[in-house]
Amino acid sequence: MTEIKLDRLERRIEFCPAFDCIVNPCKWGKDTCKPGEGGSHGRGGVDMTWFLIGKDLAIQFVVATGWELPETYPDLEKKGFLTTDRFSMYPMASYIGYHSRTPLYEGASPMNECQFFGECYYDGSSLNADKGLEILLREGSDAVWVWMKEYFVTRADQQREFGGTDATD
Repeated sequence: MTEIKLDRLERRIEFCPAFDCIVNPCKWGKDTCKPGEGGSHGRGGVDMTWFLIGKDLAIQFVVATGWELPETYPDLEKKGFLTTDRFSMYPMASYIGYHSRTPLYEGASPMNECQFFGECYYDGSSLNADKGLEILLREGSDAVWVWMKEYFVTRADQQREFGGTDATD
């Protein structure tokens, strides 16, 4: 197993804003997305994304916070999605995944618009993300970084075994 120091990796947390293309104009400015007419992007709450970034490998962990735009709550209530009040929305682990400059397994297909490496190989899991949310809720952010580092080490070892480079050099 590779020894990687957490302080050698860039740590970053980003919040992607909520959107409601059912009630509001399209967040992405698409002409085909018309509020109230169907065919819209729908709605979504704030996503909190954690990144752990090395030279050739990046890990991302996404939590859907459940935080919606204020104008969204009356419609959610009317449709029966809220049972008490607007604060009844809960966070949910969305996924944990990796971006790698090189493939980590046979048959991996490249992804073209990677924010870290231009072109990369990406894969992830929603099932494995639940552990990260549990750690966040019970132990806090420092423990999440340690959990993500363990995932990084596993993927870095896989990358090296498959013929890639050292993800932390």
